[in-house]
Amino acid sequence: KLAKFTPKIGYPDKWRDYSRLNIKRDDLVGNAMRASTFEYERNIGKLGKPIDHTEWGMTPQTVNAYYRSTMNEIVFPAAI
Repeated sequence: KLAKFTPKIGYPDKWRDYSRLNIKRDDLVGNAMRASTFEYERNIGKLGKPIDHTEWGMTPQTVNAYYRSTMNEIVFPAAI
């Protein structure tokens, strides 16, 4: 189990691409709806594909840490 242990420290090696997310300065509700749709489509796009073991479950600026037993990984974001 230790040989397959994955520590994630600081920030991800590969950043999520938000270039297709359209944010408008004067449209708070629309931004929230578009962000929700963007995340939904990103998650649906994962179906049927292999698990991305490099994906982080939180942002680097989140003040938290976690151990995910199903992936045998521990994550310490940069904010810690």
